[in-house]
Amino acid sequence: MGSNIKLYDVTLRDGAQTEGISFSVNNKVRILKLLDELGVSYIEGGWPGANPKDTELFEIMKKEKLQNAILVAFGSTCRANQKAEESPILRHLIEAKTPHVNIFAKGWDFHVKEALKISLDQNLDLVYDSIIYLKKYVPSVSLGVEHFFDGYKTNPEYVRKIIQTAQEAGADWVSAADTNGGCLIEEVGDIVTEIRKEYDILKSIHVHQDSGLAVAATMKAIDCGITIVHGTINGIGERCGMTDFCSLIPNLKFKKGIDVVSDEQLKKLKELAIVVAECGGFKVQRFAPYVGESAFYHKGGVHVDAVLKNPRTYNHIEPERVGNQYTTAVSELSGKANILLLAEKYGIKVEKGDPRITELLNYIKDQESYGFQYDGAGATRFLLFKQFLEGYETKIRIESFDFHMKKTRSEKFNSVLDERASPEIEATIRICVADSCEEVTVTNKKGPLAALAQAVKKALNKKFDNLLDHIKIMDLNIRVLDYTHQGQDIHKMRLVLGIRDQECDVVYYTVGASHDIYTAFLKALIDGVEYKIIKNSESEKLNVQDS
Repeated sequence: MGSNIKLYDVTLRDGAQTEGISFSVNNKVRILKLLDELGVSYIEGGWPGANPKDTELFEIMKKEKLQNAILVAFGSTCRANQKAEESPILRHLIEAKTPHVNIFAKGWDFHVKEALKISLDQNLDLVYDSIIYLKKYVPSVSLGVEHFFDGYKTNPEYVRKIIQTAQEAGADWVSAADTNGGCLIEEVGDIVTEIRKEYDILKSIHVHQDSGLAVAATMKAIDCGITIVHGTINGIGERCGMTDFCSLIPNLKFKKGIDVVSDEQLKKLKELAIVVAECGGFKVQRFAPYVGESAFYHKGGVHVDAVLKNPRTYNHIEPERVGNQYTTAVSELSGKANILLLAEKYGIKVEKGDPRITELLNYIKDQESYGFQYDGAGATRFLLFKQFLEGYETKIRIESFDFHMKKTRSEKFNSVLDERASPEIEATIRICVADSCEEVTVTNKKGPLAALAQAVKKALNKKFDNLLDHIKIMDLNIRVLDYTHQGQDIHKMRLVLGIRDQECDVVYYTVGASHDIYTAFLKALIDGVEYKIIKNSESEKLNVQDS
């Protein structure tokens, strides 16, 4: 069944408001491109002018082209007692030069009076003036009505006036927000149905998860005629989060036959969930529907026996359809299938019964127990396949490294170091290529990781025809892993490195894990160099920039 339902993703805006999450600009660009590959229709990049990172993102995206999605700039109406043409908020939205702009306005009369301290008519003027002005410069504009449902319950006629005002001003659509996440499913359905009898312009829904009903309420709104649905990857967002696309998208596709994304795009879902989590510094919930590690886990004897005979007996869908896999008793079976699929993707020929498949699978499991995560590091994963299935031998070995850093004490605070001062770093690394080893020392003021990278570059450029001049570190994400093993507290760090190959303008990702960040960084960096070496020797462009 075809779909007129459009996915409107707000991971980079509403999701970025999650407690403890702070996406870097590179994080945002990476997630944005993966969302585009997933097939969402709209991606809200953030609020230009509200903070430097969002402003920088929109500047970067002026030079980038999306394949499936429309980039959206988010903001508010102009402020009270301020003309629209003089509003810095609206000016920043226009300067973002996105095809669509979404602004929000207060929809609850209580908020208008108590929070904005203006009259209800003044609020309507802000809506009208802002939309009229934006439409002169932006092709498409929508209005999000904050606290739409709370407002309707207390003053339904005022909510109607807001919608009417937006329509008269030329808004392309209006979005109803359950900002507090307090509505029951039937309330959302009844109110949406009632309003849409009068106003077709109400096309969109934005539901928060405070009552645990966001996905169900969003699906109910679709049944009542809504065609543009807001959500985030992993359901992140303020307080309890909001509609989780990792549940909503497969629910629409498998349960209601609505093809909001293609079958191939949907296979990227779990990996996208992992990447967003890594960038946000958290982990995908183990028990999350569809994408969690335990989503297709079977432990009970009756379950395991039945699943081994036919996986459909205790699984509502095939896990591969969302990029997941069976675990526990059937993990080896599904794991081998995944190895074969990836080997084919990487152009590696291997037979189904080849014992090297089991060796690779066991190694991956062992490494993941140590702290590695390969779903978000396609280049490192590719290297493992080359090593185990084709006998590729790594060319580079780091035997030892050391660095010295000298920082001065802060003049203002006696007990802390001066964070503004650039310390002198001296890094020494002993690195071997085949049987030829060399010790290199460098000095800089950019930090220990930069110094180690500089030392690696100095040593390897001599041996690989200045190959490292063509790669640049673009992104770096660090996760602290604390857990207990055999009664002991374990403290490790996982580092995911994004590297741009400037020769073919491709970004690929590697991973390292260790008890210290420097060893993890060097592991990821050397993987990036090894991958570049292999890629340069291949006649065809390798497709590992999938995560």
